[in-house]
Amino acid sequence: MVIDIKGLSLYKKIGGFLGAKTYKIIDDFTLSIKDITSTTLYGDKYSGKYHIARMIIKLIKPSKGEVIYNGIDILKLPNKDLNKVRRKINLIFKDPIGMFNNRMNIFENIKWICEMVGVRDFKWIFTDLLSKFNIGLDKLDLYPMQVTIFERLLISIARSMALEPELLILENPTLLIEWNKRQDLVKFIEYIKREYNISLLIFTSDLGLLKSYGDMIGILHMGRLIEYGVREEVIKKPLHPYVKWLLSVDQRIMDIEDIVEYSDDIAVKYIDGCRYKNCIFRDKTCENAIDTIYRDNRSVKCVLYK
Repeated sequence: MVIDIKGLSLYKKIGGFLGAKTYKIIDDFTLSIKDITSTTLYGDKYSGKYHIARMIIKLIKPSKGEVIYNGIDILKLPNKDLNKVRRKINLIFKDPIGMFNNRMNIFENIKWICEMVGVRDFKWIFTDLLSKFNIGLDKLDLYPMQVTIFERLLISIARSMALEPELLILENPTLLIEWNKRQDLVKFIEYIKREYNISLLIFTSDLGLLKSYGDMIGILHMGRLIEYGVREEVIKKPLHPYVKWLLSVDQRIMDIEDIVEYSDDIAVKYIDGCRYKNCIFRDKTCENAIDTIYRDNRSVKCVLYK
């Protein structure tokens, strides 16, 4: 097992000292990621995928939970040790422009980050990896803003390979790239997974990506992982009413953003019971706390399956 995430939660308090109420923005996110597997998690604007991706590597401090890597809870590590872990658990942003120094060209950027962590051999990421996907040495002299978002994304992922990660977390990788480049991206990440024996955790708002890629898939809704399982099984027979509706939607539809900051009027939507208020099966039992029901490597948060 690469990583074991247990009960990851993020709380927000609203109200005065006497009448304050705590809302669970991210509520008990639990997931185990095994060696050399790909996991795709779909989430819309209110799903919390932005915060979950960052909480896993403690860019955002969770209210509670554990992230177990090599038997250690990395959320309790001091920064000097946490930075070492981030080499092995690497997060790639949807537009990784912020991961580059715009005053340096591509070659200088890659050389700087690799030498900083003690990696001297890095030219192979162009000659042996990116060249297979039509990104050649001619890009080395260009600056980050002179290449497309798609090329920047591939270069950033390839640069991470020089750090020898075990898990690569991708934040909405297809969001900003051209529609006709999405299959090329899928081919690229599948190639690095297979060739370099790494695991992938992909957060996406792209239904097409959810339906087409991932050994395991899951659906996030209002801060909860409400359904999870083998991709073919979930797509063929979804269980949760929200997931049934979602998979019937045109896969070209994408929810283009995610909430970064939670205002009071947004936070009050994160109720204790089931948060899918449009469900045709909704009754009073749904107002109770939602448990996760496991069955044959499937999980679903819904009282219909008790």
